[in-house]
Amino acid sequence: MRIRITADDIQKLRDRSADEELVRRYSQWAQRVPELDGLVDEIRAAFQGVVLGSGIGLREANGLDDYASPKELAELRSQDEKFNWQRIDTKLLNCCYVAPSYLDAQGFLFHLPAFLIAELNDDFHVDFMERLIGYHRVPGSWHHLLTKAQRAAIVKTLRLVSMHPDLREQLADIESAVEQLEYRPLWNEKPTTDPSSLEPLPVGFRVSRSRIMYLEDKSQGLVGEARIGRVYFSKSGKTLYYRGRKFQSLKGSGFKANYFDVETQEEFWISGPRKDRSDRLYGGSKGVEIDDDVKEEYAEYLSGK
Repeated sequence: MRIRITADDIQKLRDRSADEELVRRYSQWAQRVPELDGLVDEIRAAFQGVVLGSGIGLREANGLDDYASPKELAELRSQDEKFNWQRIDTKLLNCCYVAPSYLDAQGFLFHLPAFLIAELNDDFHVDFMERLIGYHRVPGSWHHLLTKAQRAAIVKTLRLVSMHPDLREQLADIESAVEQLEYRPLWNEKPTTDPSSLEPLPVGFRVSRSRIMYLEDKSQGLVGEARIGRVYFSKSGKTLYYRGRKFQSLKGSGFKANYFDVETQEEFWISGPRKDRSDRLYGGSKGVEIDDDVKEEYAEYLSGK
């Protein structure tokens, strides 16, 4: 996706396309392009002074993708920038385009502004923005490390790029990402028996976008702690929320599991409850807890009312 559209680009589009609506949309975006420079300055200011610390470095993360040995990883880390993300060359960012998938939270925070600014300047060519929107796995706890200014800069970036013609189909996903950034839940809390002790869900998450579901922890094996409770969905439907925890799809990569907790990386099976109550993998419902707030609705579901 090219971000810095110019007047010459618009003229070339007019010359080769009879789609007036398409030309209009790109023309409107071109008028917003001057805002990018101020946005880049805001990102630089917000992330000024962020260091890598004990986080995973860029070359180190790339080595993890290449199954590097511990010795090789140590050597790669010794070459990584650790104190000033602005010194990271855009050529290296493009060479290490898969690295964000292997960064931990601190590593992701340190490299985020470098990747983001490179993309806003059309110097990064693999759509880092998609990671912020939620299309690729990132360390779930990186949100916790953001300052108010950093959070605001990312939200402002997402809201601006949502106006780009190439992202028209992703508006719901972008809005969901913004909601997650603006709302700071305790994702790492385990389910509790007292829903009132949890922070309220964002106003965008209503009962109308929820359903009773079966959730089983698969982190310790094929049979784990299981509950039936109310699960909320993001606007895009790609993220599930349950009692302070956030889940995203494993997209077929799990073994007897279909979702993972973005904070702990623990795998779960989440599905609609069965009317015969044989929700567990090998049948039956032994040990399955039912949340108090859904017991009546669940009973009606089982009775077919």
